Amino acid sequence: MAKQEPEAVRADTVSAKLKKPHRHRGIHYPAGAEVKLTKAQAERLTRREVI
Repeated sequence: MAKQEPEAVRADTVSAKLKKPHRHRGIHYPAGAEVKLTKAQAERLTRREVI
């Protein structure tokens, strides 16, 4: 059986497309990559103009 995330976790996630290349925890994401983020992460990346 697949593990399901709690409702609160799913409600706080957003999907975004990167404007610039980005690296997180050693993983390189190219510009245009579609990523799932929390609202707090999305706000920080928006201020840095990454998304």
